[in-house]
Amino acid sequence: MNRTITTSQPSVNLIKAFFSLIKRWSQRSRSRKQLAELSPHMLADIGLNREQANFESNRRFWN
Repeated sequence: MNRTITTSQPSVNLIKAFFSLIKRWSQRSRSRKQLAELSPHMLADIGLNREQANFESNRRFWN
């Protein structure tokens, strides 16, 4: 008995969207960790102070 599994286009799009969302969350988490590690001088270079950097780096990855 041969069975062929076909995946509908909406299912494929949903899976792609899911993995895209996971990737975006991972990038945000990584960026916020790096921001938390910047020195005051480096923060000044990008126009932030420690308080602003702490606020941003403490946000949840889904925000």
